[in-house]
Formats: sequence, C-alpha cells, structure tokens
Amino acid sequence: MRIGLINEYFPPFAPGGAEWSSLALAKALAQHHEVRVITPNYGADDMEMMGGVEVRRFPSPVQLTGQAATVHMRWLANPGFYRRVAAALMEAAAEKPFDILHVQAKYSLPGAYWAARRLGVPIVYTVRDTSILCPTGQCLMEYEPVHPGCGHFSFWWMCCRRLYVDRYMQDMAHLWRIQMALLWQQVHVRLFRAVLKRVDGVIGVSEGILQIYKAAGLSLGRHSAVIYNLPPVNDVMDRSQATAVQRTYSIPDAPIVLYAGKFSPGKGTQMLVEAADQVIQHIPEALFLFAGYGDIQLTGPHTRNLGRLLHEQLQALYHLADVVVIPSVWPEPLSRVGLEAMAVGKPVIGTNVGGTPEQIEDGVTGYVVPRKEPAALAEAIVKVLADDALRQSMGQAAQKRVATKFSHEVNLQKMQDFYDFLLKRR
Repeated sequence: MRIGLINEYFPPFAPGGAEWSSLALAKALAQHHEVRVITPNYGADDMEMMGGVEVRRFPSPVQLTGQAATVHMRWLANPGFYRRVAAALMEAAAEKPFDILHVQAKYSLPGAYWAARRLGVPIVYTVRDTSILCPTGQCLMEYEPVHPGCGHFSFWWMCCRRLYVDRYMQDMAHLWRIQMALLWQQVHVRLFRAVLKRVDGVIGVSEGILQIYKAAGLSLGRHSAVIYNLPPVNDVMDRSQATAVQRTYSIPDAPIVLYAGKFSPGKGTQMLVEAADQVIQHIPEALFLFAGYGDIQLTGPHTRNLGRLLHEQLQALYHLADVVVIPSVWPEPLSRVGLEAMAVGKPVIGTNVGGTPEQIEDGVTGYVVPRKEPAALAEAIVKVLADDALRQSMGQAAQKRVATKFSHEVNLQKMQDFYDFLLKRR
C-alpha cells in the first residue's frame, strides 16, 4: 500500500507530541508499506529518508530555528498554504501514485482533501485536539463534556471569545486586532468542519475525544474509528544519558515530580503549582520540574522551570522522575507525555477529562483525579511519593499497559484494517 501522511510540522520541526506520534506511525507503517510524508520545509533537506520513510518537504515562505519553534497561524490558515499542500501532493502523486492519504493536522486538511478528490483516493483525518470544535478551547475548560451551544458562533462570541480575552489579553490596546484574528479563525473553522464531514474516514486518538465532537453535534466523516497513538519503541535510554541531563540542569537526588508540555490554563500547570505547595507540607524534599514553555508563576525552590528541552533530553528526564503529572483542565485527547512516561515504567497522574481516563488505569498505573482540584491532585502525588512499593508496582503496571492496550501490533493492525476498509468502500 502506498500511503501519504500530510503534516504541518514533522521532525526535526516538532513543537508538540503530535509530531513525534506522527513519526512513530510513519516508521511503523513503513515496515509493511511504502510511506511518504508531505510537509512544509522550514529549513531542512527537501527530501530525506527517515527510518524507512520518505520525507518530502515543499517550499515554505518562512523558516524556523529550533526543534520546538512554530510559525504564526497566518502562514497556515490561508488559501495559499492550502494550495501549496495540494500542489505538493499532486506533484508527488505524478511521480508515484498514492493509494490513500492520511492528514495529521487541520491546516493541511483543505488542500489534502482537494488533492484526494482529484486523485480519486480515500482521505483520512486524525483528530488530535478540539480545535475544529472550538479553536480557543475556552468553553471546554468550563463545561463537561460540552455546553449545548458549543460549536455555534453566537455562543463562541459571548462565551469563548470573552473568556479568551480575560485569560490571555495583557495589553487591551490591541484588543481589536486580536478579535479580528479570532474572527478570521472562525471562518477557517467553518471550512475545516465542512471538509471534516466529507472525508472518507476519521480516526480519534481516544474514545474520549470523539465523544466530545459527537456531543457537540459535529459530523465525523463517513466512517470513524478509535486508534491510539503508538508508544515509543527503543526509547529507553541508559542511566548515563539521564545522569548527563541531571548534571546539566543541576537536578538533585530527590523525589521528583515531572510536568512536560506547554504552560497554560488549559494544561493546568498553575493548578499543579498549587498542588506542589500542598505536597511539600507532607514531603518537604519533593522537587517539581516543569519542562516546556509559556507563562508560569513558581512559588519557591521546590518548583523549577527547566524551559524547553530537546526531545532526547526529555526522554532521559523521564528516568529521573518518580511520577509524571498531566493536570489538564481542557480535554486532553491522549497525552504523548503519558505514553512516553509509562513506556519507561513511571506512574502517571492525570485528570478525568478527554482520553486521560482511557490512558491511566486508576489505582493501578497511576491515579485519575478531578480537574481543577489541586487538593485531590496533591493527595494523589503524596500517595505515590510516600510509598516505594506502590510506586514500583504502578510503574511496572504502566509498562505492561503500554505493551498491551497501546501496543504497536494491536494499533498498527487497526490502522491497516481501517485503511483496507476504506479502500474497499472506494
């Protein structure tokens, strides 16, 4: 089977976990199929082989420096980008036809859909976030699972837009510019929704994320399926690499709680800081490490901001952690951080929204706690840190869960079966 994967970012340009999940999928599919990745060129080779995957990069008007850097939304949410995606796919197909196209992120969807229809091949879209449902995500932080008005422009204007301004606007002098950008975003969201209901297949990275779309009344293509992200393979680094990271960032030998990702209200980072203040009342030597970017207000020496780390550094950092926390307030679809932590045998504590309850087996591989409740989060962290035997058993159970529920073999077979089903339908 000749598969085309379409990404807005792809390693070495990987601002989030979605890109590493896409790379894991591409490499796994390439063991049995011919896989080509089509992605913008932000400053790498136009074409290269990566783990058996042919990566083709089409020209981009902007360049990036740094693994986790991103381009401004205006370079992606515009007809010019959609045309470049479509043209790159048509050019690649002229050299060697595709059997199926699989889009990994929303800004590539319109161009890829147009190309798929011109080529007469099925197109699949993976739902990895809630941005087509609500691009600002504010109402999803307030209501569970969704407000009855979610997805409607009037509710977005009265609720989500207002909450976004209150949470993120520091300089009100530029309010009109932000609101115009948000309105432009809404125009594109309508386009994405129109395309979404017409694609041949939609894959949700968890049942939780698909249920949120369904609760809001959004159509999910002609067919849909739940297929989990593939966990890392052979990412277990030796102790010397972990020791090198420990030395570089002067991390002491102490009970370590790790958070990795963006620092934002939706990710719940400030709530974790509040929980940290409660944890040290019981375990004074505990150290909370925050690896990522964004705004965060730390409260003392028991909390440290490591900033953005390279992917390899983060992989090594998991080995130093005693527990990894996913304190999301918005519905986390399926955390890449959680999968990577579980793969190296670390307990994970997360909130009961989105796909997190599917990822963590409560009381076995970690704990699932209510969102927006720092006290409950702190209690779960104390339980894990205070009990060596519990922590070890949870870590072992987490590794086993990755090898079974999230195994490469099971989920890769589901993906191939879904592709085959769509090809037969076409």
